Amino acid sequence: MSYLKDLNFNQAKHYKLPKTMFIDDRIMEDARGGHNAVILHMGIADKIDLSRSKYIKNHDDAFRDSNGKFYCVFPVKTAYEELRIKKGKYNQHKALLKEAGLIHFEEQEQKKSGHASRIYITPWDMWVEKNGLYSEGEWIVQPSSKDFYNPKDIVTVQPIIQETNEVEQEQQEETEENELQEYESIMTEAKSLGVKFYKFKRVDELHAIIEKHLGIGKRFINSTVEDLSALRLCYEEMKKAFYRETDAPDF
Repeated sequence: MSYLKDLNFNQAKHYKLPKTMFIDDRIMEDARGGHNAVILHMGIADKIDLSRSKYIKNHDDAFRDSNGKFYCVFPVKTAYEELRIKKGKYNQHKALLKEAGLIHFEEQEQKKSGHASRIYITPWDMWVEKNGLYSEGEWIVQPSSKDFYNPKDIVTVQPIIQETNEVEQEQQEETEENELQEYESIMTEAKSLGVKFYKFKRVDELHAIIEKHLGIGKRFINSTVEDLSALRLCYEEMKKAFYRETDAPDF
């Protein structure tokens, strides 16, 4: 029985729908789209929010992959039980959402009962930032990427895509270079300090600091430049914790 039919289910719970998704021609005018395509996207988003919530509250990483990304499974049975979307329409809506880049999944080579594809999602606001908002034959929000979702039979007005300002691009490249140098410096110094934690038999303390800033089960050595802000905090706490104790006067 669906959890929604549990007598103790909280009747105040509700789904959240992105309002402007209902007016984008590419979603609403496609034969595979319409209101139920929006509802399916919402249902998948809700399941992924649940995956994230379980991890935050209980460190349950059953729906968190090795790259730290959250996903869900949303088979035909679930679509019907929870959203009343039947199999034929479900497959059509799912195909449109994937083609548009709103969801991402790999089809199983062999369909097996009890097994479903991992589904990842692109939030609607992030999708609009890249692909724009196209309604009633005009651009309400211009896409920022030349590689925007463009079904030729629906989009008739070509967008005006602003070229990146050369000065801004140079500033961005300089920022990225500085971040890379800082990342390499922190990694080198942190590794050296990590050896000292091991030498003084303070490994558990080190692991606690790393997990606090990088996440459960994460290793400092596997971090990337994208983790720089967390690495800064982690390294600073490592220094404070180590030198606070080792530099204390011996009374």
